[in-house]
Amino acid sequence: MPMHDDRLRRSLEDLFSDMSLPEPEGEAEPLIPPPLPAEGIPPVQAEHPERGRAEEREEREISETPRTILAARVTNIRARLTGSLLIILSLLLLTGILYSIALSRLDRAIAALEEGMRANALTAEQQAAASAEVEAARDAVEVVPMVWGLLIAIAVVGTVFDAVRSIARPVEQLTEAVVHLAAGRLKERIRFERADEFGRLGAAFNEMADRLQASYAELEQRVAQRTRELQKANWQLQRRAIQLRASAKIGRAATTILDIDELLRATVNLIRDEFGFYHAGVFLLDEAGEWAELRAASGEAGQKLLAQGHRLAVGETSMVGWTAAHRQPRIALDVGKDAVHFDNPLLPHTRSEMTLPLLVGERLLGVLDVQSTEEAAFDEDDVRALQNMADQIAVAIDNARKFSDEALLLEATSPIYRTSRSLAQATTI
Repeated sequence: MPMHDDRLRRSLEDLFSDMSLPEPEGEAEPLIPPPLPAEGIPPVQAEHPERGRAEEREEREISETPRTILAARVTNIRARLTGSLLIILSLLLLTGILYSIALSRLDRAIAALEEGMRANALTAEQQAAASAEVEAARDAVEVVPMVWGLLIAIAVVGTVFDAVRSIARPVEQLTEAVVHLAAGRLKERIRFERADEFGRLGAAFNEMADRLQASYAELEQRVAQRTRELQKANWQLQRRAIQLRASAKIGRAATTILDIDELLRATVNLIRDEFGFYHAGVFLLDEAGEWAELRAASGEAGQKLLAQGHRLAVGETSMVGWTAAHRQPRIALDVGKDAVHFDNPLLPHTRSEMTLPLLVGERLLGVLDVQSTEEAAFDEDDVRALQNMADQIAVAIDNARKFSDEALLLEATSPIYRTSRSLAQATTI
């Protein structure tokens, strides 16, 4: 068999000696594969002059619309993955084509070898051995590449599957976070740490969620503040309407009621009912101007004070006396801190008090006293409204006094007036 092997080797050398290989143009450069990145560290890419601006635009987009940017990121990754698969398939196709060409050339060489062997009139045993070797070589050429191709395909599929799985999980987390954020769960955050684009997108999403939560909280504060302002304005409008209604009622009472006591009773009850005060009373000065005597008061405590003949000295011993002495309004937003407040045992729940002078021109007729169970119950609008009412009350008191004086004068000097009054009383009876 050594002789047979030598003859077969010489035949192959003679067969392939006529084939010439193409010479390369210029010197060939060695193909150096790029270094593999360390595990967990992304590969370093070449710097590009436009990369900085592109990254800034990407960061702005991420901070603006998370869903749009998320879709763009997923589309970009899908495009890259698809491109990688296309390149792999192209390489496999090219490898298959080259392998087919090589296999065809091998078949032609083997056919030529067989013809040479027949021409040399080999024995049957030698031809059988040569044919067996040719078949073995052919099987090796066919099987080995198939095995390697299968291994490469398995490796490619495994790599693609792992890449898809590593991408799908972050995409699911991002999508879930965006859906929760859109549903109003502003505390939603992304919890994974990555050094790739998904990590940047997650950080941008968390930053955007923080800003959105802060903006929403600020908006809630503004809405609450605006609501309080509207409630306060509405309350002031209601108070103003009450003041106008009470002023109109007092004006009508002043023009229709000529009896002073009846007028004052109607006035204090109207002020207490319309404004919701704890107590209202009217003090009139005596002829000497030294005492302010209670002439009308609201409530059960007011009736007890009237029955006791309650009066306060003009001066610094009480708020009523102080107003009568200085002819100016006085307000105690906290009666416990007011130096001249008179602590009345019949009004134990008083927390704030206001006294207003009853003036007609330069003449002081008395003092209007109102008390509340709330601290700081009076504001500037209350002072203005009640001072207007006090002026109306003063004018009504002055008119009632003038009418009473004129009636007394007519009663004393006019027989006709006395006769008409007697007839009126008899008719009434």
